[in-house]
Amino acid sequence: MAHVAKFGRGATGALSGHFERKKDKDGNYIKFGNQNIDPERTPENYNLAPTRGTSQVEFICERCSEVKCLKRKDVNVLCSWVVTAPRDVAGASDERRFFEETYKFLENKYGKENVVSAYVHKDEVTPHIHFAFVPVVADRKTGELKVSAKECLTRKSLQAFHGDLSRHLEQALGRDVGILNEATKEGNKSIEELKRGTAVTQLQDIRQKVAKTQEKLCSLEKRVLDANEVVRIAEKGRKTLFGSLKGVSYQEFECLKETAAAVDKMKSRMTAAEKRAEFAGVMTEKAQNELANAKSDIITEQFRLEKERKTLEAEKLKTPDKILLRRNKELRQENEDLKDSLFRIKKFFRDILPEVEKHMPEELIRKSRELVNAGRSRGHGMER
Repeated sequence: MAHVAKFGRGATGALSGHFERKKDKDGNYIKFGNQNIDPERTPENYNLAPTRGTSQVEFICERCSEVKCLKRKDVNVLCSWVVTAPRDVAGASDERRFFEETYKFLENKYGKENVVSAYVHKDEVTPHIHFAFVPVVADRKTGELKVSAKECLTRKSLQAFHGDLSRHLEQALGRDVGILNEATKEGNKSIEELKRGTAVTQLQDIRQKVAKTQEKLCSLEKRVLDANEVVRIAEKGRKTLFGSLKGVSYQEFECLKETAAAVDKMKSRMTAAEKRAEFAGVMTEKAQNELANAKSDIITEQFRLEKERKTLEAEKLKTPDKILLRRNKELRQENEDLKDSLFRIKKFFRDILPEVEKHMPEELIRKSRELVNAGRSRGHGMER
């Protein structure tokens, strides 16, 4: 089974620490989730990716600087495929080759130059590989390389992933390794979908086991005696010289045996149930503590975001709108230009009018002066 996840810059430090098994200040291994790490087997882990001269985080930053990458916080700069060894591969002689061929398939698919690391973890419940890479693709319009997890991991590519990987491994290892199953044959699913599918399967198995147990219980109840029946048989029988009971039938004796066996089973189940109840109580308390911590982290993050939002709103109120200021300045300049043009036109008419009047009839001269005087009066009104 395989699944993929996308991560932003903020998660790269913790992820890389988990991949290479770094320890925190308390000496505990850095986890990303609820992994159960066996420290005694940690030395068995290994990395199939090329040896880099820098740390994983530094390599991610360096690769993002070489291609087009937006500086936003929501940009996913790291993707990680987790491929788990199937049951017939885990612990087998060709387990390492399984991971090596899986790495070759992924390296060829996403580019060797984009590989961050490929750690195989042998110290958890099931061996698996973390193939981490920077999602670099070519822009469809310009051909320029850019970071885009959305275009790198399309729905179509995810649906074909398990089939392509299964064919590659089958050809490389010469056998079917069980990549395709009920959970993967319809394409790659999210972790939540896989968990739901597993839960449904487990529920069906439990229901079948309960039905079989009820059948056995019904047949057992017919043969198991209650306390009154046991006393009745004991009183009916007479103790012989050798300690046996005389007058007890074979069928009654068999029922007594079944009753004794049922009592033993009941005691065993009660003991196991008590242990499970004790374990469930411990796990419930642990889950409640983790839930409380998660709620506290959420409240802290919400408080921080609300504070940041208020700060941005305050800054927005203080900062003038640059577009409106620029447009206002342009309109003022246009107004000054219009005033200047109007002044030049008026001056032109004042200068040329005496020359024109020499060649005009007196009636036209009178009308033109009336128009000029009317224009002057309107101009004075506008100035006021």
